[in-house]
Amino acid sequence: MNDILALVDFSRASQHGLAFAAELAGRFHSRLSLLHVVEPPVLPEWGYAHIPQREAKLRRAAEERLPQLPVECGIDSKLIHSADIRSGDAADEICKSAAEHHSDLIVLASHGLGGLQHAFFGSTAERAVRHAPWPVLVLREREQDFVKG
Repeated sequence: MNDILALVDFSRASQHGLAFAAELAGRFHSRLSLLHVVEPPVLPEWGYAHIPQREAKLRRAAEERLPQLPVECGIDSKLIHSADIRSGDAADEICKSAAEHHSDLIVLASHGLGGLQHAFFGSTAERAVRHAPWPVLVLREREQDFVKG
């Protein structure tokens, strides 16, 4: 396994996913590529004229936070091969990034949306699993912290 693509959205669940991906990368001597996707809103909350401003604001916040995330999660910076921020549909951007990095595995955390939330917003994890031609490891959100074994 040469490259593991880890999806991060800065949630607690994605931090667990990142820690798991880093553990795999360390054990298999793989590169770890990080990806954060800024998705367009389903229903514009600020009106259509403000969508580019909202995207720019979210991108700036991600650019500030992404380099800090491995440190916050206690991950050795030597494992990190790249950290990318993209805009667009998350499932599409995941597949594009995995192809560009020649990823052998995609790791992402599921937030476990159910009911109406899932019906209206769908699941990035579900769409990635359906569309990615690479193996996708989906980790369920957990209450306890990830423990290295």
